[in-house]
Amino acid sequence: MELLKRLRRMVKKEVNKRLFCLVIAIALVIPITFAQSIQVGLINQDPDPVNAGDVVEIKFKIENYWETTRDDVIIEIFPEFPFTIYSGSTKRNIGTLEGRQISTDSVIVDYLLRVDKNAVDGDHEINIAVNVGDTYWKYDDMFYVDVKKEKLNLKTYISSSDIIIAGSKGSVSLELA
Repeated sequence: MELLKRLRRMVKKEVNKRLFCLVIAIALVIPITFAQSIQVGLINQDPDPVNAGDVVEIKFKIENYWETTRDDVIIEIFPEFPFTIYSGSTKRNIGTLEGRQISTDSVIVDYLLRVDKNAVDGDHEINIAVNVGDTYWKYDDMFYVDVKKEKLNLKTYISSSDIIIAGSKGSVSLELA
């Protein structure tokens, strides 16, 4: 009888240990799964491309592929050279997202950024993060804004000219604008 009681206690302890490990594993996996269920996509930049020194509007689409969020969803952009925030804040609280809030039901978040006048031609990276409660997910190396360095466009106008015959000399005055 005593042996049977000991055996039951041992089995109970082992079951409790395994249950505890399972609960911990689930607690660690759910935030990761949850963070990956919020998808962010760059849907537009206006103008495209943007000239160095100008302001660009960029729009992100936020989709929720899982269940309704318990906490507010906060989107944060990290502008680095050649970008600075033009108006508003780098953080946007978009509230809770409904479960399966995707496609045409997704949330659009837009930012106005100033492009530095010394920016070079090419695609420049924009980083963004999603924060939901205690879960934080940063999207690095995923979004790019096309920047064009405006080149000097000179137009010539003839302001005065002598009538010049082939083989003779004359003068021509040009103005650059």
